[in-house]
Amino acid sequence: MSKEEMPILKEILKKIHISKDQFKKAGEVIGRINMLKVKTRYTKGGDWTALSLFGYGKKPTDILKPGVLKSSKVSSDLVWTSLADLKELKPLVDFVTDLPCAVERVRFMKLRANKIIGRHTDKIDKELGYGLGKIVRLHLPIVSNAKVVFSVFKSTRDKEGITDSLKVGSLYYLDATKPHAVSNFSDQDRIHLVIDCYLNEELKGILENNDRAWQS
Repeated sequence: MSKEEMPILKEILKKIHISKDQFKKAGEVIGRINMLKVKTRYTKGGDWTALSLFGYGKKPTDILKPGVLKSSKVSSDLVWTSLADLKELKPLVDFVTDLPCAVERVRFMKLRANKIIGRHTDKIDKELGYGLGKIVRLHLPIVSNAKVVFSVFKSTRDKEGITDSLKVGSLYYLDATKPHAVSNFSDQDRIHLVIDCYLNEELKGILENNDRAWQS
């Protein structure tokens, strides 16, 4: 399948073997921790924040990647952060560990209630993108609801795009090289686990085959 034929937003796993109670506890734990502001001009203040579960550094605040956003002092070693030791997050750690691919950064990303992330792309990460065959981005909603709207556009000229409310308990592929935006119209902070995966043949088959069932 060519880059042009790939969907820009796709639900690739509809039922994850993590209970609603486990998602709730994970969301409560992350919601109590002070998160680091995402370096961007598409939100204001601390509206969009993040913590690292797995990434370039042992601290949860090590959310950056070497060579991206002037982050030259970032460690080059990929490691689990101290968040991986929290019992409430063990189901998520196990889920990431069992993915059919190696992972790069894995971050909790929070959008505050009644806030938005403006339309943007993630092309600042030059390794990101299905067409490059390197890294693809998956989203696992931890805390969300029907009033959180995700919009993805095929190009900068696309005015309509695709809109969806991503459901807790499902895993989604997002072509983050395409323009996208998020609007949280609810009174609840939205938290996603954003997983950057190294693309391999098994993951490629899952992304390309609409009829293939993937069991977590």
